[in-house]
Amino acid sequence: MTSARVATRPWRLVFERRTPPFIEHLMGYTGGDDTLTQIVLQFPTLEEAIGYAEREKLDYAVEHSPFERPTLKPKDRDHPKRLH
Repeated sequence: MTSARVATRPWRLVFERRTPPFIEHLMGYTGGDDTLTQIVLQFPTLEEAIGYAEREKLDYAVEHSPFERPTLKPKDRDHPKRLH
């Protein structure tokens, strides 16, 4: 049996802020009273994400993220090891 990483990433539904953030003057925190911004829903396909948004009568915009190429580490032979 073998396993591999999934090539596709799930689609995310992220809610935009409805109220602006504010500065809590006593402690200096940036706060907000819009708890909907803490929710992120994930869907396996774009069609399912759009279907959910339309069923719930939500305005939505589809944003595609650029392809992320994995970073490769240099091989050990390129960097000789030092023995002490």
